[in-house]
Amino acid sequence: MADLQFQLKTAPPRAIRSAPLRKRLELRWAEINDRAAIIVTAPQGFGKTTLLAQWRRNWLERGAFVAWATLDSQDDRARFVNLLLYALRAATGRESFALAATQNMMQANGELDALTTLLAEVAQLATPTVVILDDAHRMPQGPMRELLAYLLNNAPPNLQFLIGSRRPLELQLTDLLAAGRMTELDARDLRLGLDESLEILRARFGGRISLDDAVRLHEITEAWPLGLQLAASAIERATDLHEMIRQLSARRGDIHRFFFESLLSQMPPEEAAFLVCISILEAVSSEICEAVTGRSEAAMYLERLASESPLVTLGEDRDWLRLHSMARDFLLGQFDKLPADERRGYYERAATWYADHGQLQDAARHALAAGNDALAVEHAAKCFLDIAREGRLAEARDWIGRLPPNALKRDVQLQLAVAWVTALGEEAASVPSLIEKIRQHPQFDEGCRFLADLVFAAAGTFCDQPGRIAEALHGWDRLPDWASPLHAAAWINAQANLAFLRGDFDHARRLLSASLRSASREPGMRLALGHSDMILGLTHLVEGNPAKAIAVLRPRLELAEREVGRRTAVPAMLAGVLAGALMLQGQSDQVQEVLADRLDVIEKLALPDSTVMAYRALAEISLRRGEEARALEILVALRELGLARDLPRMSLVSLGEQVRIHAIHGRTQTAFELVGQIEALRPVFESSTYSAMQHLYRRTLAHARAYACLAASDLDGAEAALSVAADAPPSARRGAPVLAIRALQALVAHDRGRPEGREMLAEVLSLADLAGIRSYVEWAHPRLSELTAPVTESERTRTRGQTSSTQRATAPPSVPATSKRATVEPHSSGGLLTPKEARILSLLAMGRANKEIARAMDIGEQTVKWHLKNVFFKLNAASRKHAVDRARLLGLIEA
Repeated sequence: MADLQFQLKTAPPRAIRSAPLRKRLELRWAEINDRAAIIVTAPQGFGKTTLLAQWRRNWLERGAFVAWATLDSQDDRARFVNLLLYALRAATGRESFALAATQNMMQANGELDALTTLLAEVAQLATPTVVILDDAHRMPQGPMRELLAYLLNNAPPNLQFLIGSRRPLELQLTDLLAAGRMTELDARDLRLGLDESLEILRARFGGRISLDDAVRLHEITEAWPLGLQLAASAIERATDLHEMIRQLSARRGDIHRFFFESLLSQMPPEEAAFLVCISILEAVSSEICEAVTGRSEAAMYLERLASESPLVTLGEDRDWLRLHSMARDFLLGQFDKLPADERRGYYERAATWYADHGQLQDAARHALAAGNDALAVEHAAKCFLDIAREGRLAEARDWIGRLPPNALKRDVQLQLAVAWVTALGEEAASVPSLIEKIRQHPQFDEGCRFLADLVFAAAGTFCDQPGRIAEALHGWDRLPDWASPLHAAAWINAQANLAFLRGDFDHARRLLSASLRSASREPGMRLALGHSDMILGLTHLVEGNPAKAIAVLRPRLELAEREVGRRTAVPAMLAGVLAGALMLQGQSDQVQEVLADRLDVIEKLALPDSTVMAYRALAEISLRRGEEARALEILVALRELGLARDLPRMSLVSLGEQVRIHAIHGRTQTAFELVGQIEALRPVFESSTYSAMQHLYRRTLAHARAYACLAASDLDGAEAALSVAADAPPSARRGAPVLAIRALQALVAHDRGRPEGREMLAEVLSLADLAGIRSYVEWAHPRLSELTAPVTESERTRTRGQTSSTQRATAPPSVPATSKRATVEPHSSGGLLTPKEARILSLLAMGRANKEIARAMDIGEQTVKWHLKNVFFKLNAASRKHAVDRARLLGLIEA
């Protein structure tokens, strides 16, 4: 009977074909597979057993003996030893492990002797041997502390242990840890990365699920593997996945059934009732739970939940726990079934506890839920600015409408707080009138003046009006000694933003460096420091170092998402700029993942720089994928957003990018019409409000004009425009836009037949390689590929011909220059056609097809089509035959 039980307990789980191979964890195994002990600790549903089974296969493939044992509560000392010996005998085929049990187990303290013999037998195998113990948390504590600890601490070099448990094991393993021979993985390691969630959902739904919806599911399930599978099962049969995901709830269907069956139904009634009641709290501790529920057993309940349930996790402060959002949603559904008076009582007790402990934001929320609006507003008025500076702007704006007029009228600081929140949103344009009214308040003093000017500067930042920022900071060249850390950070951000717009990136970084070093990363500084991080990333990005920008922005974005969620102000502003940096490096998939399910938030809450970069990145990705219509649609939407919010820089950037797309596709008239719309913006950018952006306007206009001229084969116009566009501040001369401009200058030189065109582009691409932005520069124009292709014989001949022409022009008249021209060789086009266009025309006159022309000139067929469009335009021809006839009529080729 025992052998039959052991046979079941030592049988490894069947591999699940559909289980995804998690590359990140495979790489982790490659790093740690030589450790004496690897302990994987995570609650239910994190894929521990699946991971252990996959790692078992890895060791087997390396030729190791691998024994498997699933533990349970009946594994006392003797049974554990026998189970282990049986597992090793099954894995190795050595009967000596059975003899060890027979010889030692009948003696006093025979378990330890048997384990000693086991270790000796393993050592004699001279083969790597791995013992995998699953469900170790179910093993009785006595045998675990003694026998398992003995095994781990005395294992020979060829023996390793891989242990899976739902809760931390109470083992004395300090020597193994100190020696670096043990590794621990927990739920943080097993949570799904966004890329892993996307891989699972795409494998299951294919093209039915959009990237935004997939990211939304990842957020809802908080990267809990089982949660993602439950959510996927709940929506699988839906005809409209988007709508189903929007309505997804743990209060009904399969998810509800799972939580009820695995959570509440398995608990004692009093513990289940306790869990339902505390679901109204975003974070829980034993103290507040006891106050709200009146249960003295609160600490015991929470300890049990924390150690055994996947639904409770540690918060940022280890004294506090938080419920998984899906579990909380389910429990709130149960809470809503309680009588109204009982629910009100829980909310009131929570509000009282929060108020007594100075947590006025939470006190206000719970007072409002209890129906006590007056008390809620009283609390909110005292902490209104704290809500905003933590980056919870939507919540702060919601409270603005609830604040009583009398309270606002009395309190000048509250008025300034309201103005500050208003400055960081779509109504920022109304801030000057608000500030003007606040200045009339009898309590308005020097401190209020400083704060009012900071609010004015914040509004100028959100409205993308650097002139307003400079006006607000006039007279505040130095930071007042009495300024608070928050106000100091806001002042530094405003000064750094101006320095950035002027192109003085070093000065901006010096300012921000001092701010970021001295400021605390406490919640009240979150919004200000998020702005600082964004500006710092921008300085690196515009300077031509996207890798540094990514290094700054990515960890800050991940931290902000953990603290306040994906769809809030700070993550939104960081995500837009990070997307811009990733786009320059050609990481299209990562751009889309960063922006997924929050472009609408970026539009509403992020600063203009972030919004512009997000839209440009998405448009560029669409263009590279051949989705030209989608790229133009994105850019038109950016312009419409700029017009709606009176943000001319958005319109400028949108128009410039539209010109580029139309020009490289040969739509010359459309390109010039859009250039005209850019020219119409000149008075706006010449005004004092936008004077700091004049260099951006001039460069964008010149760049756009150059593209339009290239489309019209106006090389003189293109060269003149590019000369203006390349005139950038020294700090930006290695930036992506300037390198793209220099690449176009190389193209113009090439079209003029200058041999240095290739060398010019080679230098630009070398600089782009250093910055990791080569793909961005190469995409500046499709014809740049001509300059990177090997030099053709025709080009060598033309170069030699140009050299000979120069020599003939400078030779004495007595030296004849006779050469018989072929009947279809081009005459001098007098500047009408470029050398390449003339060559294509001559081959066209010989009846060559596009493919033959491309092969003869060693260029792409698309490039041939491009040149032919220009030839047709210049000769006013409607067809290939018409073009040849027109060329003969004009004397460009001989009949």
